[in-house]
Amino acid sequence: MRALLDSGAPFTLFDRSTGDAVGVDFSRGAARRERFRVAGDDRIAQMEAVELVIPVGPFESFKWSVEVGFFLEDWGMPFAGLLGQDGFFDRWVVSFDYPRSFVIEARESFLERLPAPLTDDQLNDLWEWQELGWRGQPGQR
Repeated sequence: MRALLDSGAPFTLFDRSTGDAVGVDFSRGAARRERFRVAGDDRIAQMEAVELVIPVGPFESFKWSVEVGFFLEDWGMPFAGLLGQDGFFDRWVVSFDYPRSFVIEARESFLERLPAPLTDDQLNDLWEWQELGWRGQPGQR
């Protein structure tokens, strides 16, 4: 299925038909459900543990287990899934060289290439810097 990489989306979510295709039991009364604000409206999704995989090209070995939400109702999503911060970007780093290519790598391998060794304070600055949307060097805000 096609999914949109959305670095601004806090969660990884899929449409109802994807949930049906992978066998999500939407009638299960004990299922945990959460409300998400998506496309200007509040929508309910059922949370399920699944295994995701990037099945094309050199990325076929990228598999991971994660909890994602499946919307209870189809509402016209233009894609089957939304790969957001929790469930995708918390595990992978994506670099784009538009229009030629893109690279996906594990967050750990990305962090290993940073100037070493990083202190705990430097790592905290790095995470804070990311949360600010890369608006300046750490310590120079």
